[in-house]
Amino acid sequence: MARKLRKSTGDNRYRARVEDERASLRTLIYISCTRPVYLMITEPVVASFSLWVGFVWGILYVLIESVGPVFKTLHNFNQGEVGTVFITFFIGTILGFFTNVYQERLYQKNVGTRGPEARLYSSMFACLLFPAAMFIYAWCTLPGVHWISLAIGITLLIWSLFIIYLAVFTYLADCYGPFASSALAGQSLSRNIMGTVFPLFTTQMYNTLTYKWANTLFACIGILMIPIPFVLFFKGPVIRSKSKFASQVMEKVVEKKI
Repeated sequence: MARKLRKSTGDNRYRARVEDERASLRTLIYISCTRPVYLMITEPVVASFSLWVGFVWGILYVLIESVGPVFKTLHNFNQGEVGTVFITFFIGTILGFFTNVYQERLYQKNVGTRGPEARLYSSMFACLLFPAAMFIYAWCTLPGVHWISLAIGITLLIWSLFIIYLAVFTYLADCYGPFASSALAGQSLSRNIMGTVFPLFTTQMYNTLTYKWANTLFACIGILMIPIPFVLFFKGPVIRSKSKFASQVMEKVVEKKI
């Protein structure tokens, strides 16, 4: 049937499921390698979230690399004491976990009216928390400021990272349905690239700008990204309706309701 439709209409988009399932290994590998990049470049939802989560993931590696030098230089921590600072990562993760529990309740309550955008309530909080935490971490890197202030900044930063990470995964999965693996692979590619690149210039950046101003720069970039979850929350359905891939998922949802 699909072959007849292609022949009569000249539209090669008509395909039967069995034809895709019988695709050659070479074709499947090609699609798997190129579609994530294609989505990351052409899909506004994937592109914006990939940029956002990639940046915060890069900051995570910057944070890990900076903890030792910051606490050793400013507060004379020894190696063992620096290790205890990483307890803040655990505390931030716990806060993120309980925030996600509340986010799931909001999702279940509002998914019927909001759709996939019901996944974004906590992310709108996290996009504000992230630069605030970066400013705390930046402006407390002074010898006269108690080290607990830095620990609080790190805790808040990890909390925001946890929320953003989960929001990106769940929202993209809901938006892209059968194409979710490609959308998620696109943002994973962005995260891995940022996680690789950021540590390459972190030490040089801190040496040139100092901890305070380097982290202030990161916080300012975080402020520029604040609109991302808000725009998707309020305009997400319109953006998705114009998407070649996400619109197909929307059509199937409408068909099921009918």
